[in-house]
Amino acid sequence: MRETKCVARVFSVAVCVGLLGGCMSVSTVKEVMSDQPAYLSKHFTIATLSPNLLKKLPADSIQPAQKPLVLLAEVDYEGVDGKKETWQNKVTFTDLGQGIFQYVAEASSNDIPFKVNYGLNYRGLIDLRWQNVPLVRGMTDPLVEVKDIKRFDALPSAENQEFTVEFLSGNEIRLANFIEARRSCKATRLLAAADIHKKLEGKALEMECQMFVENLLDSRGKWVFLQNYGIAIQTEEVATRRKAVFRVVDVGG
Repeated sequence: MRETKCVARVFSVAVCVGLLGGCMSVSTVKEVMSDQPAYLSKHFTIATLSPNLLKKLPADSIQPAQKPLVLLAEVDYEGVDGKKETWQNKVTFTDLGQGIFQYVAEASSNDIPFKVNYGLNYRGLIDLRWQNVPLVRGMTDPLVEVKDIKRFDALPSAENQEFTVEFLSGNEIRLANFIEARRSCKATRLLAAADIHKKLEGKALEMECQMFVENLLDSRGKWVFLQNYGIAIQTEEVATRRKAVFRVVDVGG
């Protein structure tokens, strides 16, 4: 998915940047990569989210994790032309509190990074603010964010429970003509987190989700909510022009 601007950040949870953003709110790749901690502090902290948006997130009393969770995944990707690719995705999740995680996802092939994604999400299921940084180009993709939340259900905690979030998105500087999107999920089974990777502890709740953009089905996917870590990670994604499977191959943090 080197040149694909769409959802599968495994640990990615958003609809296509091409759908949700325009061509503004970009930076040079050199600026971003020369001081990643500074770029994260400037663009991807709780303070960068509007107070109105924060008020519409579900109440969250879970204590934030004391250290980042680092997951290494192998991604098997197949395009509409039948071409298959495999690459690695290393994702670092930092729990900022209030259910909000900051993440950095570095995709690489043959141990050579080709893309980095930065973002904030709510417990791994909905991106609130995100940006794709293709290392093979001089400029980033637009920084995109959720502008407003119309509905945000409590996350499932048991099998057969359902969850829906409805929101408006656009690039950072867009003030109108936002894109309407909806993600609906149903918890399907409870399993041991060790079934995802032997280093993961506790239980995992698998969810099957559908993403709609402007009331049209955009993609289907599977997530597992890692209960001991308070975050969901994506394991499958299927859309009209792509499908991907994500396998966790190592756990750190």
